[in-house]
Amino acid sequence: MFARRRGERDSSNGTLPVWLVPGHKSARPALLALSAVAVTVALAALYAHANTAWSIKHAAFGEPILWSAARSRHRLNRAQGLLFASDAAVGIDAQHPIADVIQRAEETWQGKVLRQSKSLKEGYHEYIRRYKRRPPKGFDSWWKWCKDHDVQLLDEFDQLDIDFEIFWGMKPSDMRASQRSWESHIDVFTVGQNDETGKLEMLSANLSDSRDDWHARLHIPVIEPIQEFLPKFRATWAAPDTPRMIFSWDMLDKSRKAFEAGNYAEFVQSSEQVTASGGWEVACPPTSPARTTFNASDKYHTQASFMEQPKSFIADMRASMDPCNTPELLHLTTYADYPHGPPMHTGAPVPEFARSKTMLGPQILGVPVEEVVGEPDDPLPWREKPDQRMVWRGRTTGVDTGPTAPNPQDIPDKAWNMTHRPRFVQLTNAKEGTVKVYSPNLKLEQPKEWPLADLNEFYFNTAYVDALQCEENSTCLDYTAGYTFKDLVHPPDGQKYKYVWDMDGNGWSARFRRLMMRHSLVLKSTIYPEWWTDRAQAWVHYVPVKVDYGDLYDIMAFFRGFPDGTPGNDAMAEKIATAGRDWAKRFWRDEDVTAYTWRMYLEYVRLMSDDRTTGAMDFTMPIN
Repeated sequence: MFARRRGERDSSNGTLPVWLVPGHKSARPALLALSAVAVTVALAALYAHANTAWSIKHAAFGEPILWSAARSRHRLNRAQGLLFASDAAVGIDAQHPIADVIQRAEETWQGKVLRQSKSLKEGYHEYIRRYKRRPPKGFDSWWKWCKDHDVQLLDEFDQLDIDFEIFWGMKPSDMRASQRSWESHIDVFTVGQNDETGKLEMLSANLSDSRDDWHARLHIPVIEPIQEFLPKFRATWAAPDTPRMIFSWDMLDKSRKAFEAGNYAEFVQSSEQVTASGGWEVACPPTSPARTTFNASDKYHTQASFMEQPKSFIADMRASMDPCNTPELLHLTTYADYPHGPPMHTGAPVPEFARSKTMLGPQILGVPVEEVVGEPDDPLPWREKPDQRMVWRGRTTGVDTGPTAPNPQDIPDKAWNMTHRPRFVQLTNAKEGTVKVYSPNLKLEQPKEWPLADLNEFYFNTAYVDALQCEENSTCLDYTAGYTFKDLVHPPDGQKYKYVWDMDGNGWSARFRRLMMRHSLVLKSTIYPEWWTDRAQAWVHYVPVKVDYGDLYDIMAFFRGFPDGTPGNDAMAEKIATAGRDWAKRFWRDEDVTAYTWRMYLEYVRLMSDDRTTGAMDFTMPIN
């Protein structure tokens, strides 16, 4: 969420110019001068290419993604990460917008894989190019272990820099004090080395739900294989599967400005959390749509209203999840529990690790280790799957409708039914209404109007299996009376479906990897970035679906076709399903989780050290 610092590559002898050393007093004037030159050059380049192409950033630090206006007739909204379809392009040989985003995604993924560093030296310089500082101490051991264990994409750890950035403007001693104070907070556990034995273990736990103890203890086996390489640390994790705090934008900006000036921000040590007086929007930049144009009174819509909006498709997964640019996101999902936002932390920033966070979340995103559980290694091949529909079964999680819900008096009657799960089940089982859908033809045609009942029967087998988080009032009765419930679909039967649905519950979905292993095409709808978000590619390994579901029927039509026999692009669906399974097997193994967690702790240990600015906690490439 911070403005990113950019500059030249490190010099070949492995040292940084003094004005690029993080925290150095002379850094800011030099960077400002460099920025002025960069802006002049950028404006000239933009003017020269204004009519041919423009670029967006897939992540904060990666290479630009080129989007050619000559090749695409559709409009890209870079801030929202959406490609808006142009019906005016019908008849002028325009591609279907889904064909556009698939082509773009394939090129992006190929470029990402090809440009990965091949050696420690290349990785060292790429780290400096991206983050404007040297790698942390231990980077060389981490790199060698990753190479020995065939870990892929060793440059793609931008999520960690995003998560840790606020702490560069905070004193290491304040970080340590904040962490130790947080250990006594409810629903956290702390891992690290035992002072006497040196072994990794759960050092403390303050859990209100005994089920969280299982999640906590799963973390230790992930890092045991590399514990000999880990410096001493104490890391406190949030036990719940839901994001639970925000920092105000002012706090983030205060830390950023202090860091850029070579100083540390002063914070009050406090564990107090209060309801954000300005709503969750206070976590967004002052100039963002969430702060300037969003009307909170309009946040509760009908699903039909989203189906009537101009058609758009996700082109950039990370950008599409940012509620600061698309404010309605949080009120269509689990954050409907919090009309005024989740509790805002008022004290010093807390280095808390979490399994789940939104783009607004200040937590350090780790790996939910319970996800590293595969399905049988011999799923039904795509062409042998007998059911061409999309399947989903789940519970009524995602919103707490009981009297214990946060701010229940502020949630309008039935507002829970506009959260992600009720809307999905109701929409995909609707018997009335119509929807306009593009033909699956790769050449763009005018959308055709279809009865929802016909499309739902042809495309979907979706239902709830149980009602939860509604027991203390009449909402469970509302669920059972107004929504479709069916028996659970067990994994052997689930493999018979070509398409499977994955969406958020109370937090992120823990099903994603298991579903990817089925050799089915996974359609995923989420507002939660995960550790793998920049390490997989939407439209190459899975199909992203907007949280408002306005693109759902066009996606299903594109791949499966229409009920009247119009064929879809089955071969393209098979290609993505196959690539998704291959990705899960190669990029999401135990070793990959260990590598990510190890790298995360190396960054963390450096930030917690008083020697972070002396270079003693950096890795410097030997001159040879």
